[in-house]
Amino acid sequence: LSMMEWIEPPKRERKANYAVDAYFREALRVSEPKVPKAPRPPKQPNIQDFQFFPPRLFELLEKEILYYRKTIGYKVPRNPDLPNAAQVQKEEQKKIDESMPLNTEETEEKEKLLTQGFTNWNKRDFNQFIKANEKYGRDDIDNIAREVEGKSPEEVIEYSGL
Repeated sequence: LSMMEWIEPPKRERKANYAVDAYFREALRVSEPKVPKAPRPPKQPNIQDFQFFPPRLFELLEKEILYYRKTIGYKVPRNPDLPNAAQVQKEEQKKIDESMPLNTEETEEKEKLLTQGFTNWNKRDFNQFIKANEKYGRDDIDNIAREVEGKSPEEVIEYSGL
């Protein structure tokens, strides 16, 4: 056969590479930027719901946060998602403007209340406790204590007493 009869194979077609990520990022982006979170004072204790701190502690921490925002001159931004945004903004700003620092009695009370929660319980312990309660029932403390790793039966009894 001669060279004239040879049929060349077609050139390899390349896949089109579209910038889909950029398109979807732009398409799914919310038109309004989110309202930035209000600043929190440094050295705030990390408190979780499952640690069962007294409600009074949350009041004192809120008071402390409001006063911190007052000291740094924080202004509450208007949230466009709320129907009565201006009123909510004024109320929140009023709380900040009228806030006072914790007095010595309140500071001592806060320190005392911080010792009353279950600070040695973490989310994993709590979830194990819940699963064991589902499995054995609320009254079978011995089996529940065996399921919760790293906690003595006394600790589990104290925790389940709440």
